Amino acid sequence: LNEICHNLPLMPGARELVAALKQHDYTVAIFSGGFRNATHHFKDIVGYDVEFSNTLHCKDGVLTGLVGGEMMFDTSKGELLQRLQNLMGIDRSHTLVCGDGANDLSMFKHADIRIAFCAKPVLREQATIVIEDKDLRNIIPLL
Repeated sequence: LNEICHNLPLMPGARELVAALKQHDYTVAIFSGGFRNATHHFKDIVGYDVEFSNTLHCKDGVLTGLVGGEMMFDTSKGELLQRLQNLMGIDRSHTLVCGDGANDLSMFKHADIRIAFCAKPVLREQATIVIEDKDLRNIIPLL
């Protein structure tokens, strides 16, 4: 799996966006319905602060077919966002979220700045900002 992660492409503008967010004193957390193998691999490459995702379980070096983790349910991202906001003393007016699908709706409920990035219609309807071009650098001027 780690070898596969080394061949995954970066989203255009990922490094630049994270660097710009950090210049604006944001803490950057990644919530992914994907797998920790990828989110952990890209953490140092992209520079985000923390990542939350799911785990592919292995036994004796072989995938078991079992999956677990923080992002298993449609409410997971919103629940974790609220926990981080409480822990860090950050309210919704100082929270920016960005997503592309229905599994991001729960976190959209807890942020005033909601970016739908190349998103499904259901998420675009709840967004304060919609970006259709697949380049994360398009978010930087909005910070």
